Amino acid sequence: MADIASKEFLTSIFIGLLFTSIFYGGAIGQTAWYFSLYKRDSEWRYLLVATLLLLDTAHVIVFSVAAYYVFLSWLNPLGALDTTTWSLPTTIAITYALTFIVQCFFILRIWTLSQKNKAIIACITILVMVQIASGMGTFILLRIEPKILFDSMLEINLVAQETRSPIFDITTRTKIAAAIELSSSLVADLAITATLVFYLYRGRSVTKFAFAANSVINRLMCFALSTGLLTSLVALVNLVLFLSAPNSFSWLALQIVSSKLYVNSLLATFVVSHVY
Repeated sequence: MADIASKEFLTSIFIGLLFTSIFYGGAIGQTAWYFSLYKRDSEWRYLLVATLLLLDTAHVIVFSVAAYYVFLSWLNPLGALDTTTWSLPTTIAITYALTFIVQCFFILRIWTLSQKNKAIIACITILVMVQIASGMGTFILLRIEPKILFDSMLEINLVAQETRSPIFDITTRTKIAAAIELSSSLVADLAITATLVFYLYRGRSVTKFAFAANSVINRLMCFALSTGLLTSLVALVNLVLFLSAPNSFSWLALQIVSSKLYVNSLLATFVVSHVY
């Protein structure tokens, strides 16, 4: 069990809020740059970028509300309980949605690069669908599972007065759903990265006159590898922290920030594709 105002929990909230704000600023900058410089792009790309920015903005707002009431729990633990128990799960749900959208975009890119290789697309799509399904399942369980492990309001008030915060617990069903989400997201990221690098490498020309084209492909490969490995590394560390100590909430900061990495990686992909 972990109380909502424990050192680990508050530290995760603070770190998550700090880096969320930083990466959100980066997303706004890249979005403004994209819309100002690439005015002849396809409409579906404009719609995708706008959707990502709107979801990213909602993510920041809801998480800010959650952080406010978590810190407020020091003063009024039970008064902050209701808001905290809807805002944090909602923040995590938006994280899952952003991850899903970005991964779907890269699946479409692989579909083009692989010349519609149905077997590869099917395998990665299954992983992404498992990610979003288990993620939404985690969100639902966090909303409906009992989180205060006491039998009476008297006990709750006594603990709240002594610890300055109510005590929470992640149930077994929620742990299983979240572990599946994190695992499938990690494997999907690795599969997407490996497939992109493979098909980009295979697209290199072997002729001596293709130095410029190969140079561009090499840069795109490095970019795909670096962004893919970054999100994969964050997913791996997040999974390890969650499996080792789920109720300490030490994993929460990485979970919250991961959506910002996905959004910024996709926006950077759009910008880089024009630069090169």
